[in-house]
Amino acid sequence: MIIKYSYRTLLIFFVFLFSCTDIDQHNKAGSLIVPEENRFVVDVLDTYMYEPMEMVIFNDGRILYVERRGDIKIYDPKTKKSKVIAKFDVSITGNYEDGILGVTLDPDFEKNKWIYINYSPAGNVAKQNVSRFVMKGDSILRETEKIVLEIPTQRETCCHSGGHLTFGPNKDLYISTGDNTSSKESDGFTPIDERPGRAPFDAQKSSGNTHDLRGKILRIHPEQDGTYTIPNGNLFPKDGSKGKPEIYVMGTRNAFRFSVDQHNGIVYWGDVGPDGGEDTERGPQSYDEFNQAKEPGNYGWPYFVADNKAYADFDFATNKIGPRFDPEHPVNMSPNNTGSHDLPPAHKAMIWYPYGESKEFPELGTGSRSAMAGPVFYRDDFKNAKTPFPAYYDGKLFIYEWARSWVKVVSFDENKNLKKIEPFLPGQEWFKPIDMKFGPDGAMYVLQYGANYFEHNPDSRLVKITYTEGNREPRADLTADKTIGAAPLTVQLSADKSFDFDKEDVLKFSWEFPGSSTQNINGSSASVTYNKPGIYRPVVKVTDNDGKTSTAEIEVKVGNEIPGINIDVKSANSTFYFDNEKLRYAVEVSDKEDGSIGKGVDGSSVFVSFDYLKDGKDLALLESNAHLATSLNFVNGKHLVESSDCKTCHNADKTSIGPSYNAIADRYKGKDVATQLADKIIAGGNGNWGKNMMAAHPQHSKDDAEKMAEYILSLAIKQKTLPVNGSVTFNANTHKQSEGNYILRAIYTDKGGPVVGSLTASDIVIFRNPKVEAEDFVMDKKMSIVHPDGMNMTLVGNVNHSAYLRLTSIDLSGIRGLKADVVSEQKGSVMEMHIDSQDGPVIAKSDIPVIDSARPAIQHVNISLKPTGGKHDIYVVFKNNSGVLENIAFIDWIRFNN
Repeated sequence: MIIKYSYRTLLIFFVFLFSCTDIDQHNKAGSLIVPEENRFVVDVLDTYMYEPMEMVIFNDGRILYVERRGDIKIYDPKTKKSKVIAKFDVSITGNYEDGILGVTLDPDFEKNKWIYINYSPAGNVAKQNVSRFVMKGDSILRETEKIVLEIPTQRETCCHSGGHLTFGPNKDLYISTGDNTSSKESDGFTPIDERPGRAPFDAQKSSGNTHDLRGKILRIHPEQDGTYTIPNGNLFPKDGSKGKPEIYVMGTRNAFRFSVDQHNGIVYWGDVGPDGGEDTERGPQSYDEFNQAKEPGNYGWPYFVADNKAYADFDFATNKIGPRFDPEHPVNMSPNNTGSHDLPPAHKAMIWYPYGESKEFPELGTGSRSAMAGPVFYRDDFKNAKTPFPAYYDGKLFIYEWARSWVKVVSFDENKNLKKIEPFLPGQEWFKPIDMKFGPDGAMYVLQYGANYFEHNPDSRLVKITYTEGNREPRADLTADKTIGAAPLTVQLSADKSFDFDKEDVLKFSWEFPGSSTQNINGSSASVTYNKPGIYRPVVKVTDNDGKTSTAEIEVKVGNEIPGINIDVKSANSTFYFDNEKLRYAVEVSDKEDGSIGKGVDGSSVFVSFDYLKDGKDLALLESNAHLATSLNFVNGKHLVESSDCKTCHNADKTSIGPSYNAIADRYKGKDVATQLADKIIAGGNGNWGKNMMAAHPQHSKDDAEKMAEYILSLAIKQKTLPVNGSVTFNANTHKQSEGNYILRAIYTDKGGPVVGSLTASDIVIFRNPKVEAEDFVMDKKMSIVHPDGMNMTLVGNVNHSAYLRLTSIDLSGIRGLKADVVSEQKGSVMEMHIDSQDGPVIAKSDIPVIDSARPAIQHVNISLKPTGGKHDIYVVFKNNSGVLENIAFIDWIRFNN
């Protein structure tokens, strides 16, 4: 007797075995079992921020966050709105990453109302100020500023400003500073340029300098009068004889986000690494790191990365590669170094990972990298919170990735050594998280930067994540039959997809229709009519048995009707193509506001294209690229670009960290450089577009990178449009493979209106090869793909009596016969073609040849077909007249002949 147990069943059994008296508590608190993802409620509090940096959460639920360019805002949960409460005059010249960088509250804020802000003051003095202010209500009293610490910097070139602030145990203030060094001319390796005048390109002046505050995590103790003292136990003596006494950790590149475990003082940070894509004699490829400092120390930059992989001492003047640096005895001999030559031994990173898949930590993924460390959670810190995170996360560290947009959880053993990394809410979309904190209410708050560097991103957001035990909030969902149209517009709304994870709850629905004219409500559905142009947001509120609620809204735009467009195929068949035959077509446009072709719509404004796609993957991408007004031969490359991390540094038409795609296409217009650009995509590099370093993408194959490059280059090609009435020829299918398809498309963008703007509609007709592989049919019952011994082909086998293959919506106009590759091992097997159903009219029938010693293993069968017009579902039904019920046929393909 075999008994099967699920993983969850076994886990509960062992919990019961080892902790019988506490199983209910363990299950309730989630301390042993991974919490269900659907018990986390994610609320979007604010969106469309301008480079949000860091936040603090007040006891009353207000959230203050800073934007790099100078605004300080407060979100009020009562009004559910944010407002600007202060504007700082900051230096953001050249997008060098300066600005307002960090903010934190004093541990005694409820008494003293002190708030600390790290910012780059505008003016001629290059520095960061860590300042203390008094805050009353929603106001920061600027006149109360006390500059606690000044951090001298350089503003000659980018990058790495750091700036994070947080308090640790003993009310010590921790401050991160970047290496303030450009690595854009170091070919992705360590920036140690010692040539005269090149100090901004030498991180030995900062990270590797014991007497410089940059490239560090600092620890100070603020005093009542606005000064500070040095806590016991920093890296260097308090007298400054061996290094700046403020330094707790040195040798960081850009510890942009870090946290301090409030229970033991351990510091965790993500260090954003350089840009090199491969190992060479100069040193290792680039890595990002997650680090852990149980005590003060040197973490290696700019001499080491990852698990102390060493760089070589490179002479930028002669391009000579010297010996590798020694992590046990690092020495800083740079002329830009103002500190000790002999540095503390270098510590290895806790976690490290490159652009490609990590051998040690494959769960971290691939692509661009920006490591950031979040908080360590302790459930006992939130004893009075209504909905704290479950005890499963007790003592665990939350880490997150700005570039890869994920959040993960790190577990430790009893000695606080790395034990496990696991995903957190893998189904959640994170939109480049840039700060993460637990609020006094026990909820997690995540500030999300949005897609593009230095932009006012519409997908930036502030979210609150709450864990729910017991009864859960319902999930409201709202759909509409139409969301765009001309006035008057009647919209049918449905909340039928709303649900509650607690199945016993019965949901109630209430509706709001701001700005509507008439409405009709029927429980979970409603209709509303809008008589005037405008943008409207109907809202449904869903309430469960315990009174818990959630809302959903949908945007309705009134003022322009979506145009109608249709391709009328004039040729004999609209499903199949036949080589060298002509296809005649006519495009029809009807638009409520614009008119039709020749009557308000100029035919030249309609984009018409005829493409041949030999790749089935390209065809699969067609639905999501229906409005692509360029050749479909580049659709796969477009998909690869959009699904990669390219958008982190590039826009279609605007310069970001890197050039726009249009600018790249214009520069290389008419040049055969796709292979060269593909190599650049994979390896990374700089120099072609200034000093900014392009990240490596070793996760892409050479073929995929070439497709990406070809798509970008195609943007400079002015696409020719066919006439709205005309003919084309099926003459591109030179390889004679059955997977190829011809695509006839028509796209029209209307003239738009002041409220809604322009709308686009498209129509597509796909012509498939008349030879259809059997595996491309929908297979019935137990049919399966087989590879018979000794036969170099793929067949459909396991064909039983009355089983069928199905194709939907096939135009049979002009089709006069069939040819099939089919064989049987049983006498009396037949193949019938029915239309519209398995038992529908028979339009073709043939005996299936039987294998014997005089016949090859597969046979060509020609079958006549009754003249049948129009589109039908095709059912190819297999039967046996001798009473055999199983394995009556093998079939390779069917060809439709004209």
